[in-house]
Amino acid sequence: MQYWHTIYITPSDSQELFLVKTFRPFLEKNVWNHTGLRAFFQRETTGQGTALVLNLFLSSPELDPLFLKNLPKKGTLLSSPQVQPLPNETPAQRWIREFQHICCRVLLDQIAKPNYEYSDARLDILKMQFALLHAAGLNKKEVADYCTRLLDLQLQQLKETTDITNLRTELIEEVKPQFSFLKEVLGHFYVEITGPNLSKSTWLRWVRGTELIAEGMQEDFERYLPLLIGICNDQMGIYQKTSLGSLVILSQVLTDESPSS
Repeated sequence: MQYWHTIYITPSDSQELFLVKTFRPFLEKNVWNHTGLRAFFQRETTGQGTALVLNLFLSSPELDPLFLKNLPKKGTLLSSPQVQPLPNETPAQRWIREFQHICCRVLLDQIAKPNYEYSDARLDILKMQFALLHAAGLNKKEVADYCTRLLDLQLQQLKETTDITNLRTELIEEVKPQFSFLKEVLGHFYVEITGPNLSKSTWLRWVRGTELIAEGMQEDFERYLPLLIGICNDQMGIYQKTSLGSLVILSQVLTDESPSS
């Protein structure tokens, strides 16, 4: 039997520092090396600021006492840690939770790298989304077309509060100076994840994980792709404009055409 532990905390330092220095070591000791256990985090805006929601799926209703003792030293707990038996889930919900776990593990490994900055996160989220859409069976042109459609949909959802025509133009203009660089980076990445040396790639876990999710979810995978992309953005801490910009980049640089408005 598994138990679902939920912890709401506003870290004293940056969220990234808390995740790398406190949450990741706990997962290395208590989750990642234990078969069947899962964990992930979410970022949530509350009346007290932006909080981290830690989700732990463990075999015990009790959490590590030392971890619990140290948490108040690392930030403000917005409520007492909550625990409940694992709820009934549909197969799709179970696979989404599996995706959140894989995403969490990959992202924590990335942001733990020395001198990791937001510019690194912007490149990593592009690679993650590219590989995710490739796992759906899409070639480069199909990935570009999908991102164009998803961008249109997300912009339409902003229409009542945002001048989406100007925003679209602004996003495309921001891509132009980086076009050649991004095209080269994503071109090399595509060769890396589709070539014979994938086993040596630092993205092996992500590529194999997304392939596993796609195989498990089957016809549900494409349906939930926008949600899965959103999970990547949330866990990485990507701003909304950056997430829209990522769709612009993928829609532009994976084709043979230069960016245009």
